[in-house]
Amino acid sequence: MNRTLTGLSLVTALVLSLGAFAADNDRPYRIEDSWLTLNDGTRLAVTYYIPNATNELKQFPVLLEMLPYRKDDIAKAWAHPLYDYFARQGLALAKVDVRGTGSSEGTTPSREYSAQEIDDAVEVIALLSAQSFANGNIGMWGISWGGFNAIQTALRNPPQLKAILAAHASDDLYSNDVHYTDGIFGIDEYILSINHMTGFMSSPDYTIDETYFANRFDQTPWLFTYLKHNEDGPFWRDGSLKHQIHKLEIPTYLIGGLLDGYRDTLPNTLQSSHAPVRAVLGPWPHAWPDSASPGPTWEWREDAASWWHAQLGDEPKLRVPYDENDFRVFVRSGNAPDPALTELSGHWYNILWPMPESSIERLVLYPQADSTLDRSANNAAPATMNLLNTPSTGIELGEWWGELLPDMAAIDRDSLVFDSSALESELTLIGMPEVNLLASSNSSDGNWVVRLEDVAPDGSVALITGGAINGQLRQSTLTSQPIQPNQKMALTVPLRMTTWTFQPGHKIRLAISNAAFPMFWPSATAAASELDVNIPATKLTLPIWRSKQMADIVPMDSAKPSNYLGPEIIALGPVPGRPRNREVIEDAANNSVSLIRESGVEYQLRGARLEATRHTRHTVQNENPANTEFEGWAEYLLDDGRASGPVRYRTEIQLTSDEETFDLKIIRVLSGDAGEIRRRQWQGKIPRGVH
Repeated sequence: MNRTLTGLSLVTALVLSLGAFAADNDRPYRIEDSWLTLNDGTRLAVTYYIPNATNELKQFPVLLEMLPYRKDDIAKAWAHPLYDYFARQGLALAKVDVRGTGSSEGTTPSREYSAQEIDDAVEVIALLSAQSFANGNIGMWGISWGGFNAIQTALRNPPQLKAILAAHASDDLYSNDVHYTDGIFGIDEYILSINHMTGFMSSPDYTIDETYFANRFDQTPWLFTYLKHNEDGPFWRDGSLKHQIHKLEIPTYLIGGLLDGYRDTLPNTLQSSHAPVRAVLGPWPHAWPDSASPGPTWEWREDAASWWHAQLGDEPKLRVPYDENDFRVFVRSGNAPDPALTELSGHWYNILWPMPESSIERLVLYPQADSTLDRSANNAAPATMNLLNTPSTGIELGEWWGELLPDMAAIDRDSLVFDSSALESELTLIGMPEVNLLASSNSSDGNWVVRLEDVAPDGSVALITGGAINGQLRQSTLTSQPIQPNQKMALTVPLRMTTWTFQPGHKIRLAISNAAFPMFWPSATAAASELDVNIPATKLTLPIWRSKQMADIVPMDSAKPSNYLGPEIIALGPVPGRPRNREVIEDAANNSVSLIRESGVEYQLRGARLEATRHTRHTVQNENPANTEFEGWAEYLLDDGRASGPVRYRTEIQLTSDEETFDLKIIRVLSGDAGEIRRRQWQGKIPRGVH
């Protein structure tokens, strides 16, 4: 999934970075819109960036990016700076709209990364390799969705696909994507946005006819499918790299961010793949490294262009491993809990992965009944501590295990917390911490949310990393097992990949709660849980880097301003009257908490204006969390000069739950100045299962 749909940060960065515009004949490449016709007759819309031929070179490697994000309107300016850069480096590029989306023909697929989408990608690769400007070698690339489907296409091993580059992409579609993170259901702004976008008219003509209604508007929104597949299995695993790593055979370049939810893909792939893997894990959120905030930024494009030429060049001798299985990692020095930070302190290192055991110390700390962490599990008698589940706990954590967050002190007040003594010297953490708990619940369901934090001498608390577990999936995400009330359970909670340096005088904190709202949909009961402490079975294990002082700091070039030649006339900005807004509302009368988010973006295209606005509201009742609610709407207002006036396209999602079921209603409405043109409504009750 692509988090760029859910905010304005990337859009704003692009607005600020737009360079000079120029006529087509001033560019060292040409841009062409065309079609790729598949075997079933469906035409996929493609935009080519083709370098100008020289006497020495007339054919080029081709990079394919294939997305549903509408290349001719919403995604037009997002993509152009990168395409401009790589085309200048002698790489041809093809940007393709997924079947049934954007400007492409056909019916919208039934899900993200569908078998149909990957089948199409395999066909597209063969078609691209036969183009007159192509040297026959294809690379597939992208951020988020483009990384997801690049990985899944590589698992098919089409012969013309020689390498992939995937930024911020997950290797586990069930436990490490936005639908069931850590095996727990969640719904966010992205899910609203993609269920809305897939029903919009075909660009650039925006024709309203029966073909549009049948292929897009009337297609069942994807959220129904995902709610019905609420447990792990083939639906998720057939497209997950983690469970098919043996099929990855071609060189792979992975980019991840310490503030991105998908960062585990890098160490997991390095550890298990027999294919050559180049992996770079920086300080970034869900954004390309040259424009990410916080930084430091990195000029990844220069490195990637060299890598592409090595993998896709005409000369076989150039297609060699490139820093095979080295892991370039940004090691954070430790930052204050401030969402406004634009630069994180730290240094870059090249490390081997898996790290040699000789360079890692497994620091094990045991929670104690006095709320401390101790290196011994036996310095006091075993004890049991009570944790009262407050379902609204967790608004400070954001939407997933990423983001730059505020002080965790507020959420820690509703959690069990355990602190080490103040450190006498620095400790550097690299890897995936793990937490083991011996716990019980007075209910048959429940979630446990675990956070690793840094407590500064001034009392401020910074989140380092986190993880969670659905108690009913404690043995395996493939096998649900109801919780037996008041019976002890052994829970293992792996935390997300991280780096951090605890400074002298700081404390290590382990924080545990039963909720992280709205990241996770609350469990059906406001159960109280118990945790056994002062025992070997409850512990925090930290991978501490022992050999840091013997490692060399690696220089990484900062991103350079690009005076690229801008796309066709397009400008982006916030919709007048709808600034980005976030509000928390507490209702004492029914002991509920609501989180409201709203935003808007305006796109100016040639001969058209498109406004995209969005509103979401999550509400949970602390005394009856079974009755949690989500409501959201997204709207496009298209003014393209048609005689009938502007067109308004709107999607509304209403999701509620009780102890047994989810009740989902989705409404799509297309209207104009004369009133409604078409309305569709879908509604159904779906068993909650383990959620």
